[in-house]
Amino acid sequence: MSKTNNQHTGYAKLIDCWSPPPEAGEPIGCVATTYTFSPVFFEEDCLSRFLKMESDPNNDGSIFIFEHEEKMASVECISVLVDQHYCKGARNLRWDIISARIPKAIMHAKISILYWSNLVRVIVGSANLTEEGYRKNQEIFGSLDFQEGSDIPVAVLKSILDFLKEMVDRCTNSPDQPEVRRWHNFITNIEKRARNWGRIEPYRGGKDIRIYPLLIGTEKPNLFDQVRNYWNEASSRPPEDAWITSPFFDPPDSSNIPAKRIWEVLNQRGMACVCYYVRAVDNKDEKQLIINAPESLLKSVPNKRSSVKIRFTRLTEMFDTKEIREFRPLHMKSIWLQNDEWVLYVIGSSNFTTSGTGVGSTANFEANIVYMASRAQNKAAVNVLEKSSLSKSNKDDLVIDEYTVWDRQENEDEPDSECLTLLPSVFDYAIYGRNDQIGAFVRFHFSSQDLPKGFSILQEDGKEVFYDERKWMEDGKLLEVTLKWKYDLPPSGFNVIWDGAKNSSWWPVNIESASALPPSPELKDIPLEILMAILTSARPLHQVIGVWLKKKQQFNKPDVVTDPRKKVDTTKFLFQRTRQISWVLRSLKERLERPFYTVESLQWRLRGPIGVLALIQTILREGKSEGEKAFLVAEIVLELGRINPKEDAPKSLKREDVIEELHKIIREIRETILPHIQISDDLINTYLSKAFRESLK
Repeated sequence: MSKTNNQHTGYAKLIDCWSPPPEAGEPIGCVATTYTFSPVFFEEDCLSRFLKMESDPNNDGSIFIFEHEEKMASVECISVLVDQHYCKGARNLRWDIISARIPKAIMHAKISILYWSNLVRVIVGSANLTEEGYRKNQEIFGSLDFQEGSDIPVAVLKSILDFLKEMVDRCTNSPDQPEVRRWHNFITNIEKRARNWGRIEPYRGGKDIRIYPLLIGTEKPNLFDQVRNYWNEASSRPPEDAWITSPFFDPPDSSNIPAKRIWEVLNQRGMACVCYYVRAVDNKDEKQLIINAPESLLKSVPNKRSSVKIRFTRLTEMFDTKEIREFRPLHMKSIWLQNDEWVLYVIGSSNFTTSGTGVGSTANFEANIVYMASRAQNKAAVNVLEKSSLSKSNKDDLVIDEYTVWDRQENEDEPDSECLTLLPSVFDYAIYGRNDQIGAFVRFHFSSQDLPKGFSILQEDGKEVFYDERKWMEDGKLLEVTLKWKYDLPPSGFNVIWDGAKNSSWWPVNIESASALPPSPELKDIPLEILMAILTSARPLHQVIGVWLKKKQQFNKPDVVTDPRKKVDTTKFLFQRTRQISWVLRSLKERLERPFYTVESLQWRLRGPIGVLALIQTILREGKSEGEKAFLVAEIVLELGRINPKEDAPKSLKREDVIEELHKIIREIRETILPHIQISDDLINTYLSKAFRESLK
């Protein structure tokens, strides 16, 4: 576990956890949950590390776009579950955003599951997926790696994966949503592939550091009951001391149940102490001490127990750096318990509030990790835990007197003015797709006909009406409406307004399937000679694309011929490239025989902008005779039939699955492309027909 700093043991940069270790293997996919969210930060900072990006969004422009597209298209799933109050933002639709819509509560858990072919990394902490959470605030997190030989109980991974499935089911309206299916399928795949990646046997004794999940939500035990159960598994004596760090507490006029419940966990006879780490400000003019916490914390001390003690210690939010004095807001949440035998450390998303600890009638979704270590048998682990905590702070206690002012700050659980107006649940989900009848489309799903009066669904800019109540009524008040999308770029979402709404709400859009997405504008209509150069190069594809894009920009300057075909006599040139096509085919065969770790990465090689279909379509576009087109298509089909996938690498797709996908694309070529080639030469016709028969054996 670490806090987001890099000063000494127990401190680290949270963003570094998104970078894989050398042995991790290829990226398979990731899912995450967050309360507040920045799509730009997630895409450019988190995903670029997870995907092992080589290019930079700020310096490499189109090269970054292509590499990003290629790598995102090659993973099973990228998805983020965001609380409905902050679920908004333009993004690349290759990854899903799911709005967590929970009545009377919030989705406050911060979990990231990063899956590479040889490793699953689970990150649980206090930081939202924002730049503030990862770079500015004082946060805390734990990172758990599951792989072959891992000593962390595999039950921890299973509990967190089950929790993710439960959350998305409770936070969404329909299991039929494509993004919900992708979420479930991805987690199921992790469960299958990583079922033995971790410790199976239960903990015994105190030699090992103990790690447990502590998850809060509907129908789950509250934080205090779970902590007590974990403690009692290790120790027969209750903890005597508690150190609590939380930036937010219950309102001053509440009964403050958490402040009372913590005493029930501690020693009931004899000494017991609770220390709260709080933000405090000295008002020297008024001789006041202003504490950012409710006075109910102080009043929660059990009556008639003279041996108990409560303390308040000031937390620092100003730090001196080499150049400036830096303000780093407190956002970490933790509970430290100890006696002279054991220490227990809870870190994660739970504020010390009724909804955050799950002791009220309504609980947030929260995620925490529990670490336990024996003082006698694992001093090293205790030392690491202490260095990442505030339990050994040597700062003096705050003096509480008649001049103390209790000024509890607004709770994080209480959405602020920057939050979105909540979208009524009748607006179920929105999908972007593509079919042969109308091309690109947007499909709206409504859960009932009880839509708000006067509703309008606006484009992303919030100005142009895309659909409204009048059109809906004319269409017959359908629960599923499919509308043609006439723009080049798919929408990230829509603004929704209705009579009486103070502000617009955001309705996020996800894709029906990856095949619906249009290719990047930079990769449309690549000339054949460039495509062949890309496919035969040994360099990474994005580097070759980068060279071509730079040349393309030079051709696009004024007074320069922009069409490469006008620079040469393509009538003869294309025939002369027949030998070059054979090099391309060998290169394609070699690439398609390598192990694939996801179906998506195989599909990218077959159907992506530089894949098999793209090559065939370019030949059809640039070929000068039907005979030449037919001959080259036949050669490609024969080469596809000769592909012999390598024996299964660990965790890669099975050989028979790869062959089945190859047969699918051969049949697709026969059914969709062959009819566009008009051949009068019987010899070529015979050769083409034979090529399809041979390749499908």
